[in-house]
Amino acid sequence: METKLNGVGYSDTEMLSLESPFAGAQLSAPVEGIGAGSQSPVATEWESPFSEALSFETTSESMVATELLMAELESEEFMGALEALADEAAARHLMSTTMWTSHGEAPALATSEAEAFIGGVGAEADRLLERLEAHFIGRTIETLTENEIDSVGSRFVAEAGVLSSATEQFLGGLLKKAGSIVKGVVNVAKKGIQAVGKFLPLGKLWNTLKGLVKPLLSRVLKAALGKLPPAVRPIAETLAKKLFGTGEASSAIPLVYELGESFDHQLAEALLAPSDTEADRLVFEAEAEALAETPDTVAALDAARARLANQLREATPGSVPRLELEEFIPVVLAALPLIKLGITVIGRQRVVGFLADRLADLIKGMIGEQAAKAISGPIVDVGLGLLTLEAETQPEGLGAEALVSTVEDTVRKVMELPAEALELGPVRDLELHEAFASAASRHLPRALLRAGLPMVDTVHGTGVWMMMPRSTRPCFRYKKFTETYPIVIQRPTARAITFPGGDTLELRLLDAGVSAWPVQGEVHLYEAIPGTQLGHLAAFEGEGSLPEALVATDEFEVLTPEIASMLIAEPGQGRAARPSSPTAAPDVAPGTRLFRLKVAGRRIRRTRRFEVRLDASGSVPTLRLHLYLGERESHQIAEAVAKGQPAAMLAGVKALLGPAFELALTARLQRHLSAKIPGPVAPARAKALARLVSEGALTALGAAVSGLAPKFVEAARDPRPGATLTFEFRFSDKAALIGGTPATPAVSVLAGRNHG
Repeated sequence: METKLNGVGYSDTEMLSLESPFAGAQLSAPVEGIGAGSQSPVATEWESPFSEALSFETTSESMVATELLMAELESEEFMGALEALADEAAARHLMSTTMWTSHGEAPALATSEAEAFIGGVGAEADRLLERLEAHFIGRTIETLTENEIDSVGSRFVAEAGVLSSATEQFLGGLLKKAGSIVKGVVNVAKKGIQAVGKFLPLGKLWNTLKGLVKPLLSRVLKAALGKLPPAVRPIAETLAKKLFGTGEASSAIPLVYELGESFDHQLAEALLAPSDTEADRLVFEAEAEALAETPDTVAALDAARARLANQLREATPGSVPRLELEEFIPVVLAALPLIKLGITVIGRQRVVGFLADRLADLIKGMIGEQAAKAISGPIVDVGLGLLTLEAETQPEGLGAEALVSTVEDTVRKVMELPAEALELGPVRDLELHEAFASAASRHLPRALLRAGLPMVDTVHGTGVWMMMPRSTRPCFRYKKFTETYPIVIQRPTARAITFPGGDTLELRLLDAGVSAWPVQGEVHLYEAIPGTQLGHLAAFEGEGSLPEALVATDEFEVLTPEIASMLIAEPGQGRAARPSSPTAAPDVAPGTRLFRLKVAGRRIRRTRRFEVRLDASGSVPTLRLHLYLGERESHQIAEAVAKGQPAAMLAGVKALLGPAFELALTARLQRHLSAKIPGPVAPARAKALARLVSEGALTALGAAVSGLAPKFVEAARDPRPGATLTFEFRFSDKAALIGGTPATPAVSVLAGRNHG
């Protein structure tokens, strides 16, 4: 019998002997009509045409290995390093715009400076990894330890000379990442997974890290410049579930956290790749993705705001600026981090047309040169403290600028509505008018508003929100309220003000050296807009000349209605917080309110108080809590130990494990349980587990205090700031993790900040 393939006839014998063009594999499937109904020795399935070297482990084994490695790579400290890099790049970029006399060339020159900074970070990272590779040449990965990599690498970083704090933080994060790989590899090997044997050579570790650092830094730069790189898929949905327990909250994920998670995923995949060829392909894909062009939506919004302000100021009084708004609104929509699904349901042009029609009608009586001057005068009166004469060459433009801000805020608020509300005419009109009235009350002085307007945020204040910084106009990156709030803080109030990171205002004031109560200070308020980075505020909110007067980014915190009520007695100035950030840094999504507390002679700063890591990949789940003690707390505990006062030592730790800590720990445990436990987890479990962890940690510390006393004294004497208390909780099985009680934790003390 003859069988034809591609028009060529083959005998049965010839068909049975066809071989794959690839080495080590043979095409040996039955051809129709051959061996049917017989006991033919021919294989019943096609074999892979690829060589054995390119074969993959089973999907389940690969997934287990990836999960194990990802569990070790996870690090809030590394996410904080990425945030610091993005903030410093953003600050350098915006500060640079003030140093060039040519407004046309300034943006490109400023971008070049930010690129040079990130390029320098990448060069330092390459040098560090190359030196580590040379130092450990000839070693295999299983012979290394995390501490050895950290110790040798830290020496290399110190020898690099003077580096920016963000660069040092990033290099430190890379060292921790390399150490985590070593530990992760050991965990994979202990499970007997075959894949681990294929990446034991240390060269693969260093080469993979070097290959993925550059694309990571490219994406961090885009985030710093507000270019809003697209969400990393399929990371976004799984990350939303991991952080917030749902795939619908991806818009609340801080961008640098998404980039960091993507980096870990790419790193794990490349290290577990079955061949060097596959690993190189994954690195190449990461590089291509990072280099892909993304629209500069923030720069486009800068230009659109300036253009609309000029158009409104130069328009004929009483005219309807519909066409101008139709040009402006799409630029606002493009700069939003996430467009609601409603706009795709009812049609983009319908939404733009509706907004342009209504808003044009609302502002038509406030346009033209005369109206602009009439609005600008009262704004200058209430905002004189923020205005710099050299930056305000056209103070009459403040009126048109305020109108543009009002329109922009209204558009953003309306776009938060569900699709059903956008479809219903009466509801839609009501929501728009309320949004416009609220936005106008924030940007226009009271003298220009109707009496008794219910949308006013403040009870006593007369200030307005002004686009900042003025010296970079028209490149605005945040808003500031024109009034400051002088306050007197009593200690019970400071203790009651809690933050998502797990600490309180009382702890921050004590860390700053406050020793007497009440405390006098003043509060400054800010609001994020598209493109805001904390680095922008840090660069322009210091006193004196730049860059000597830089403020630390950790002096800014989210202002919720609860905090605003207790701190300045103005709950309307706060905004409800989105799902808490996985790191200690506050969210800076458009519309977020922030505050900075200034106390004479003190810097009130945010501190990461703890980190929690859950490994549920094995039969015995393990939860590690790293409690970070500052210098003040470390020395107080060491002093109590030296005096033989264990109760005083425990009191110091108990103060850190208070309600704020349990609330923050609950949120983080909910993320871990949602991501790492298959099936539903009762919402109350995270809260109950947080209580068990808090109580178990204190109990275990009390039992081990005498044995740990020398460690506390040693940590206090160590030049590294602070100390780390680590509690390792073990569960008998996964069922105990979601419904039982952990065993008494093992306790250890190390100097500085450690998560080993």
